[in-house]
Amino acid sequence: NSMADRMIMAIGRLRDDVPLDQAQGDADAVIRSITDLFPEALKGVDRVELKSIQSSVIGSGMEKILWVMMIAVVFILLIACANVANLLLARSAARGRELAIRSALGATRKRMIMQMLSESMVLCALGATGGVILSIWLMEWMSGLLRDIRMPYWIDLSLDGRILAFVCLVTVASALISGFVPALKASSLDVNTMLKDGGRTMSGLHIGVFTKGLIVVQVSLSFALLVLAGLMLQAVTLQTRARLPIEPAEVLGARLGLFAGEYPKDEDVNRFATELADRLSRVPGVAGASVTSRMEFSANAEWWFRTTAMRDEEADFVSHAEIILPGYFEAVGAKLRAGQDFSAEDTAESEAVVIVNEPFARRHWPEGPVLGRLVGIRRESGGEHVWATVVGVAPDLRMEGFENARVDGAGVYLPITQKSIRFMTVVLRGSGDVEVRSLVPILRRTVQAMDPNLPLYWIRTLQESIDLNLAGNRIVTAMFVWFGLAALFLAGMGIFAVVTFSVNQRRTEIGIRMALGARIADIKALVVRQGFLQLLIGLGIGAVVSIVLSSLLRSALIGVRPHDAVTYLLSIVILTLVSTAAWILPVRRAVRVDPMIALRNE
Repeated sequence: NSMADRMIMAIGRLRDDVPLDQAQGDADAVIRSITDLFPEALKGVDRVELKSIQSSVIGSGMEKILWVMMIAVVFILLIACANVANLLLARSAARGRELAIRSALGATRKRMIMQMLSESMVLCALGATGGVILSIWLMEWMSGLLRDIRMPYWIDLSLDGRILAFVCLVTVASALISGFVPALKASSLDVNTMLKDGGRTMSGLHIGVFTKGLIVVQVSLSFALLVLAGLMLQAVTLQTRARLPIEPAEVLGARLGLFAGEYPKDEDVNRFATELADRLSRVPGVAGASVTSRMEFSANAEWWFRTTAMRDEEADFVSHAEIILPGYFEAVGAKLRAGQDFSAEDTAESEAVVIVNEPFARRHWPEGPVLGRLVGIRRESGGEHVWATVVGVAPDLRMEGFENARVDGAGVYLPITQKSIRFMTVVLRGSGDVEVRSLVPILRRTVQAMDPNLPLYWIRTLQESIDLNLAGNRIVTAMFVWFGLAALFLAGMGIFAVVTFSVNQRRTEIGIRMALGARIADIKALVVRQGFLQLLIGLGIGAVVSIVLSSLLRSALIGVRPHDAVTYLLSIVILTLVSTAAWILPVRRAVRVDPMIALRNE
């Protein structure tokens, strides 16, 4: 085997005082000294790449998604804090006379602020307790739903002391944030004025500047979360509904590995793969069987390629590569668009051949012809090119996978008889009305008959593999959708509560307007017109926030533009309807009151 077929991964721990950049330089020096000892075996190897476990396992794309999710959680918290602050402001307005009397009896401003902060602290503590209980139930529920899904090791749906400590810290911070300004405003009352008019002056909460600002914050954050939820939902929907020229639910796949101890030569591996496919193809009920290097219909490996049309100074391009056994396309139910399949005559001693897929052909030879072209293949960095002739054009089978950010999926198929593989996936398709899952016992018996010690794993249909590959994106999307709905609900309830209180405080004004001949429609238009400016400002700020956050989700938005106009417009419509309903409903209830009753106290 060449060095290109080998991959060595080492795990170590950095010293506390050594940064990764310094360790990278030391590692490069070590690998150069080793290559000097084994120049032939390690030809082309000149460095080792050091990565943290977090960056290598999670990846930069997922890390950005997690940060955006954390920002979304903060947005929900801020919306909730804005609601509590607005409600406390309304409550302090209703208690204006009480607070004025306390102040007149000698209560200091500090004492009044502490009293109101303690009240908000109790509210937040009760909410946090209920939230912890609800989260325990939800985590048990989600664990049951995700039991059959391969979750990453770094996702742990459980509570521990650190999380509870964080909840306590956030509770205290939320209480201070949501209660401080209302307490400050309530403690700065003009006692004489409040006691003169019976407390009605404080009802000039005709939605003050601070309260209006909180409503704008709620609208802007809700809009951003709705946009993110819409973009993620659209991306996962496109991935799930991606059209394939095959029926993945009708194709069964199983993974196996042939080790050098039992199969020392490439010829042994190729012979086993060929015989396994032949035996399965002769089984009644099997329409076709073959072998591929692709693992569970996920993204294929990426190699370096070039064509004869490229200039010498042009760098190689990267595309996907998949190694298959002749008959693979028939086994999965696909048909070649042009040319022919690989054959038994394509051996290591014969001319190298490849099959390119449609995206590859469109990218490099849009005018044609494609058959007979030469493709230079290079698997390892610094290695020599192997030039192969294109003998066929395959349909687009999503070589980039369903979870990958690469959209076009350009790639090349190589015959296993010319490029051997030890870890492979055997695929087979049922004929007629045969249920493909019913072929699992036949597959196991066939493999055991050839090698009793060879285990099969990841036995799934291609559709099940696709669903597993998309499971992470679907979970993230579901959470964004819940974030968006929660933000919409909280913002709607917050606006409703504030407007309800304001309308109740203005019942006398509304009664006077109606007594003077104002129509119900005029009263409704008055309230909506006053809130429409807040909505516009909130939508404008939310649009800017959405653009920034959606750009961070670019790697997850496969096939969807981060600034999709339809998603933005739909979010505007939804938020406008909810906000309008939150303004109209309190007014409808207020205008039903008889003006004489509303004016009786005057």
